[in-house]
Amino acid sequence: MLWMKRLLESSAITRALPVVVITAFALFASPSRAESTGGTPPVDASPHESGRWTVDFRVGVGFDVTSLSGVMVSSYTPTLQFSESGTGIAGQTLALDSGSAPALTLGIDLWPSRRAGIQLLVDWTSADIGGSSSPYSIRLEYEARQPPDYEPRQYVVERTTPWPDPSGELQRLTLALNGLTRWDASRHVAVTLSGGVTSTRLTGDLDSLGFTSFRLGGHSVLFSEEHRVGMELDPVWVTGFDLGATIEYALSGRVALVAGYLYLGGSDARVPVHVRDVLNPDEILVPMSVSDIEAALKPGTVRIESARSRVYAGIRFTVH
Repeated sequence: MLWMKRLLESSAITRALPVVVITAFALFASPSRAESTGGTPPVDASPHESGRWTVDFRVGVGFDVTSLSGVMVSSYTPTLQFSESGTGIAGQTLALDSGSAPALTLGIDLWPSRRAGIQLLVDWTSADIGGSSSPYSIRLEYEARQPPDYEPRQYVVERTTPWPDPSGELQRLTLALNGLTRWDASRHVAVTLSGGVTSTRLTGDLDSLGFTSFRLGGHSVLFSEEHRVGMELDPVWVTGFDLGATIEYALSGRVALVAGYLYLGGSDARVPVHVRDVLNPDEILVPMSVSDIEAALKPGTVRIESARSRVYAGIRFTVH
């Protein structure tokens, strides 16, 4: 992913990352006062004390184990410049999918008691869009006066063109408010279950749709130009729910390794789509503005499945 590549290539982050990790372990995994005076307090997978609020900070990296799916149907009436007689239909269908995508998960767990808590969760992922496209088909009916007699006649243009597979990127930012419950399996191992409501922001880019412009020239000769149009997915927020389970292994009273599963559910999203640009401008002799293409194409929305499953691993720090 471009964002992850840029993040890893950043020299400042590369230099700072070892310092952050070492400092975090020094702060949270350092011996307690009892240890420094010769005591040996046990390592507890659940260091939360009854009647006292504690806070967990967790960070994890994971990936989706289910692929994204979606569909976009394009259907518009082709227009004929310099004539009012043009009518017809054109369009195609894009079937969208993607493979697994890396994700970053951040969480704050608030524990008013040892067994029950509240979680604020932030999850971000960016997935490459793939899939397939049906052939781009178009039919135009129009009236023209052509030589030698220049009598009005009806003409029909109809053709079907194979179309490249769609490509693009879908970004998802999820905010969740969850309830937590915790069970200590042993001194080192604990299991946490979570569930709650989510709000997910969807945005991205999608290439490409077909759009054909027609115009009548001298002697009513028909000219056409086929555009490959890039689309932009407008930001939209979608409500849903999540269910999760984590297993934690305590390294000390304040630090634990975490592995988990997260299911993000909800109804399919209808994401508004707008024309972003023309991908083949060098092939167009008479350019049209983006706004004119938008008005003629009327791209509508793309339906995107919201449900997905996630596995992740990370680390948890506890503040008493």
